[in-house]
Amino acid sequence: QAYARALAIATALGGDLDIARTLYNLGYLEYVQGDRTAALAKYQEAARRFRAQDNAIALVTVLNGIGLIHADEGRLADALALYQEALALGRQLGMENEIAMLTCNIGRLCARQGDPAKALACFQEAIAIYRRIGNRVHLATALDNAGEILSQQEKTLDALKAFEQAAVIQQEVGDKPGLMRSLGNLADLYLKFNRQDDALRACLLLEPLMRETGSPAAIAPILLYI
Repeated sequence: QAYARALAIATALGGDLDIARTLYNLGYLEYVQGDRTAALAKYQEAARRFRAQDNAIALVTVLNGIGLIHADEGRLADALALYQEALALGRQLGMENEIAMLTCNIGRLCARQGDPAKALACFQEAIAIYRRIGNRVHLATALDNAGEILSQQEKTLDALKAFEQAAVIQQEVGDKPGLMRSLGNLADLYLKFNRQDDALRACLLLEPLMRETGSPAAIAPILLYI
């Protein structure tokens, strides 16, 4: 409601930059709430206004948002084109965090399109950037992404290392959903290596997290490990 009022005020005053920013914020809220159609309309109008203002920094963010919606709805070619446009702008502007984020998004698309080698290269580039700029939360996510590709490629030792690094970071920063993902991957790999004690420790950490975060359907197989 606050953003809707802000949009009405900005529109009445004719502040185009304020209108564009408010449209983006409204679109983000709608996206989080699951209304992708409404979010897409807001994002596209915000992008049009940012282009008219030659506001490349804001355009990088909104293009990524539009790309996410296209990816969610299976329009992978459209998503890739938007990510690549945003990435090119981000590189020109030296926006390292956004470069890493977009590179990860492109990596996820490549994985969905059956190109694990390109996906892994994207994730590894993002990992290097996140390490350099100290973004540990997103570093852990990129490590998980890379680990899953490495595991698919049967590079299990490298995958194990990536998951273990991710789990340490996620425990330290309190990223419970991310930690659940890492622990589940670790438990599977530990069992492949016949490291029963390590698999048990991962499951013992994972089970209460699943209860806490409301994932009861996933608890049963974990209890079988325990």
